[in-house]
Amino acid sequence: MLRINRLRLQDRFKISTNALVARVASAIAVFVGSLVLVGWCLGIEVLKRGFPGSPATMKVNTAVCFVLSGVSLWLFLTAGEQGSRGAGE
Repeated sequence: MLRINRLRLQDRFKISTNALVARVASAIAVFVGSLVLVGWCLGIEVLKRGFPGSPATMKVNTAVCFVLSGVSLWLFLTAGEQGSRGAGE
């Protein structure tokens, strides 16, 4: 009979779900930061706010940090996936 370690399979599904959530979060951070930077470059007040209904504008350095944090999270996930594939198999 075929032996399958069910805990190992469950761990794989958890990792992929967590990675998906982290990828979505990183994409949102890059998207919002990029929109704010475009708003500052083109002088569009709506885009400078970052979030709808916000009374204050997001500053340029904050938008750059949003973009950099999103990119770094994406790269961290990519490096983690490549490392786990090589070590496990």
